[in-house]
Amino acid sequence: MNVDEFKLKLIYNDFYNQNEFFIREEFLIPLFKLAGYSPFGSTKLFRDIKLSKSPILLNQNRRDHVYPDFVLSENEIPLWIIDAKSSKVKVNSPSNINQIYTYSEKLFCPNVILSNAIETYVYKVIDGSISEIAYFHLSDLENNKLKELLNLINSSETIRRVLSFSRVIQLYQTDNYVDRALLMKVLNSYSYNEIHSFFDQNNIDSIFKADFRTKALPAILIVPYSKKNVTSFKQIIKYSLDDSNPIVRENLWTCLISKKKSIPERNLPSEIFSISFSSFFEEFLFISFLATYKIGKNYLVSYNSSTQFFKDYINFLKKFNPVSFPPALLLKKPYNMKYKDYDSHLTYLPKLLIELLNCMATDPETIKVISICLFYCRNYNKSVFRNLLNKSNRVEKGILIYFSNLYPPTDFEHKLNGIFNIV
Repeated sequence: MNVDEFKLKLIYNDFYNQNEFFIREEFLIPLFKLAGYSPFGSTKLFRDIKLSKSPILLNQNRRDHVYPDFVLSENEIPLWIIDAKSSKVKVNSPSNINQIYTYSEKLFCPNVILSNAIETYVYKVIDGSISEIAYFHLSDLENNKLKELLNLINSSETIRRVLSFSRVIQLYQTDNYVDRALLMKVLNSYSYNEIHSFFDQNNIDSIFKADFRTKALPAILIVPYSKKNVTSFKQIIKYSLDDSNPIVRENLWTCLISKKKSIPERNLPSEIFSISFSSFFEEFLFISFLATYKIGKNYLVSYNSSTQFFKDYINFLKKFNPVSFPPALLLKKPYNMKYKDYDSHLTYLPKLLIELLNCMATDPETIKVISICLFYCRNYNKSVFRNLLNKSNRVEKGILIYFSNLYPPTDFEHKLNGIFNIV
């Protein structure tokens, strides 16, 4: 459909007194297709994304979850959020504006649209407030303003793609139901200057005196520092390893392993290869880290452990490359790992879970995160979970089922499964 055909559609369709379904199917979807969005490719159109209810909506008589009608994304980062309304209702009512503001903060996306075809409002969310930036009446689109709306939707190079860095960090620190998978994508989209400006203003020393969620931030953002600010990169590693909270240290190892391709090995501080551990899981991550980096493999050759599990695991890592990732990542096959090798890696997961339960120093948060991952593996990646069970003995099967049932599917766990699901 081209612009002229869409204008004819606007002229010959009766958009007055229509329900929300009609507005979505006959006005918004053709508009997005005309703008170049589809369910496939790098610029995607998503429908009915499930979000947990915001405190803004708690006093309204609605279901436990809310669903923005459309999300336009580019490279899996939300670029626009659109909510359709019936042409019989006032589209820019306070409740509708509050609702779409909630979607914006949940998806870290500052660009939102409310439309019932007759009236289309475009809003911008900046640092916790929402303001109208454009308005289009149906008669305007029939005449000469359609191109203006399309240019606005397609202006990914000029519009603010995500909320400000400081606002995203604030949401991360205060929202217990933040989508961690989306958060990682959003944080990785910021420039080094934006990230450095935040840490420059807040001081890394003071950050590591705050709560553990705040202390986990530097490790999450470690990649740009590893190339452009080696001093701060080493400082973040030192503070993380010296921290008393095991989650902060485990988070560092996980980030170093998963971001290996982006981190220059020569910039790793030498002291990172000779540290003490407070938990079994931390040592497991450290061994995986050694096997991930070339320089670490030299240390792995002479690494001594009194635990039989680690002796077997080290011998296993010498045989396979790439190495087994931490459990949260292990349940999705690394892109460059052969399926045969992946099957072999999976056999270590139930063995690791048994060791974690036997270790008194295992942090409850570690158990929770792994349990959430297994819950979703069991329910949404059934072939992998079935494979896990087939390769496990009776005790290991019981452990896998135990972990996958440990935490029921609350809002937080549902969001960890990833927010982009077409319903």
